[in-house]
Order: sequence, then C-alpha cells, then structure tokens
Amino acid sequence: MTLCDQCVDHSEDGIRCFICGEELESLGAGHDITPFWRRLDKAFKYPMNRETMLLIVIASVVSSFGALIGGISGFVLGLIVTAATTKFSFMCLQHTADGKLECPEAKESLSGGLKIVLHFIAIFIFISLMIYGVSQSLGETASVIAILFWTISLPAIFVSYARNESIIDAINPIEIIKLVSALGGSYFLLLLFLSIMAASVGTLNHILSDFYFFSTVLQSIVSYYYLVVIFHLMGYLIFQKQKKLGFVSRFDDDDALFSRPESQRESAKLNVLAKAGKFDELEATFRDLVKSNPDDLFLSQKMMDFFEAAKKYDRVDSYFPGYLDLIEKNNRAGQAVILYQKLTHKNPDYQLATAETRFRLANLCLAASKPALAVKLINGIHRDHPDFTDMVAAYETMLAALKEIPGRGMQAEKCEQLLEKLRGKFAS
Repeated sequence: MTLCDQCVDHSEDGIRCFICGEELESLGAGHDITPFWRRLDKAFKYPMNRETMLLIVIASVVSSFGALIGGISGFVLGLIVTAATTKFSFMCLQHTADGKLECPEAKESLSGGLKIVLHFIAIFIFISLMIYGVSQSLGETASVIAILFWTISLPAIFVSYARNESIIDAINPIEIIKLVSALGGSYFLLLLFLSIMAASVGTLNHILSDFYFFSTVLQSIVSYYYLVVIFHLMGYLIFQKQKKLGFVSRFDDDDALFSRPESQRESAKLNVLAKAGKFDELEATFRDLVKSNPDDLFLSQKMMDFFEAAKKYDRVDSYFPGYLDLIEKNNRAGQAVILYQKLTHKNPDYQLATAETRFRLANLCLAASKPALAVKLINGIHRDHPDFTDMVAAYETMLAALKEIPGRGMQAEKCEQLLEKLRGKFAS
C-alpha cells in the first residue's frame, strides 16, 4: 500500500503507519508530483524575480559589449559572464533537484564559475577526441552516429556533472545511457523543449539582424533566460525521477510534515483510520482525543460529524451536551444547527435524547433564524419528558418560533393554549 506524506506518522524514530505502527519506506516527494511538462507555466516564471532578472540583463549587456569591443578585454568580459551564468544555471539545477523551487541567490554565482567552465572545456575536448577516434577507427558513418549520440546526451552530461561534479562520470557513455534510461520519455520531451527554445533564439536573430548591438543584447537576454528555465526543468526532472536514480528528496515546504503540531498529527491519524474503514479504532481515538482536549472545537466537530455520518445516534446524544457547551463558549452556534439539520435530513424521526439538550438547541436554532428546527425540537417535549423543569420556557421558545413561520397561526394558537395549561401546572 502506498501512502502520501500527509497520511503517515512522522516520528522521531522514523516514518510509521498510523494503523499498524510498522516503519515505512519513503518514496520521496518525486513519487507523486506533477510532471514537469504540466507545470511549464511555473517553470517560465521561475527566473521572474528581481535579482535573477538583474543578473540576466547585466550579463547580456556585458557579454554583448565584450563581443563588440573584441580583443583581450572582450574575451575577459565574455569569460566572466560565462562563468557567472554557468555557475548560476548549475545552482538552479542542483537546488531544484534538492526540492528547492525558488531561484538561488544570484550573488552566489560570482565565485566558483570558472572551475565549471574549465571542466566543461575539458569535457568537450574529451568528447571531440572520442568522436575523432571513432572516425579514424570505424569510419565516417560511425562518427556521425557518435556525434548524434553526444548531441542527444548533452542535457544528460549537464545533469550528471551537476549531480556528481565529476568529469569522468559526465563523459561515461554507460552512465549516460543509464541516466537517459531512468528518465525515460521525459528526457526526450525535455530535448524537444530545448530545441524549440534554441529555434526561437535563431528566429529572433533573423528578425533583428539589422540592429546588431540591440539584437545581440536581446538575444542574450532570451538565451540566458532560457538557460535558467531549462536547467530548472532538468533539476525538476531529476527530482521527479529520484526513486529511479537512487535518492530521496523532498520539497522545502515538506519539512513542516516532520515538525507538525500534535493536533495536526492526530488529525491525520483520524483521516487515515476513516479512509481505511477502521471505525471502531476511529471512535476510540476520537473519545481519547476529546477527553484529553476538551476545549478543541474542531476536534469535537469532527467527532460529531463522524457520529452523524455513521448514524451512531446514541453517541450523538451522549456527546451533544458537552458539544453545546463548547459551541456556546466559542460563539459558533451555527455549527450545532447544521449538525442537527444533517441528523434530521437522514432520519426525519430522529430526536435528541434529553429535554435540556433539545431546549438549548432550540434556542440556538431560533437565534440562527431556523424557527422550523426550533419547533421540531420542542414539539412533544411535554409528553417525552413530563418532569422537565424548564417546560414553560421551552414552549415559550416554540411559540416565538411559530410566530416567525408564515401560515402557522393555528399551531401558534394551540401552542398558546398548551402553554397556559403548562403555566398552571408548573406554577402549582
């Protein structure tokens, strides 16, 4: 049986089942998250924060200016920008793979990027040498296949390097095949998105070819923006396929599950017992929790809703007086009225067991502009509970309710007559 994070017991000694108490194996949050292609709108919003967009714009202007001036100065500027944007892109991939769905701080990209650039220069040199070796030993057809393989493997190379920061792993064909196999069809869908993004940059270049510097800056902005998005998508894909890749990770906000208050933990346990059909255990758990948390209105409401749904009318009767105390204390009379409506809807003949409870609820119904319910609660109470001490007050409530219901004049007159008799009886 597979359970979501909300339906398990996160305790200090592990993740356990609420029902049997056995320790569970975590599948990680990637087991049931939305596939990346269904959240592309969020992916394209990922870089949309002031710090990231500022980095993209500055990098675009500086790299374009470096290309314009050329020479050693232009090369140095281009290298600095490449190092910063590459470092930031890999940070986005790693953060997302770890379950962090917010962009990392851009200032973190200002150091360490040159090492990544040099590593990738080495990676592309190794790949070029391998392709050359294949061409020399196996011929031109084999070299074309090799070029196609490494072109398709480019995102896998980025992912592998981001995960292990190892040049050897990044260019190991066996590791790449294993990674692509684990990612499955999602990997090739990612390639398709990458191709579409690259084509859009090429189209932009063709449209703005007459405006060199402006075109270069705009293309750079779009390219760096896409770079962040695609690395975020690669990280999300790794997060989604974490089980197949042999690690377990969670979103940042999932940490709250491990430190949730006891009340939330108990609420989760109640939900699991209800879903599993363990109604006897559910009732016992409700009783224990309400006894230890007598002022918890939400808990009492859930318990009463359970009794109502299960048609356990004797339980409703036994807990209703305490429930009314809590309702009145919290000024939430409407909840008791709604509960009584549900009870009478399922069983029109149902009536609360005690006269005092009926009288108290009738007053709440009348105050909540539900006079028909008030009448139903009081009607016949003199026969059901002839010794009820507040009989006169109860029928005064019924009379007030009848006067609020159109077309009940005759019943109101009869109620007044009965009320006079009751006044005489209880006065003596």
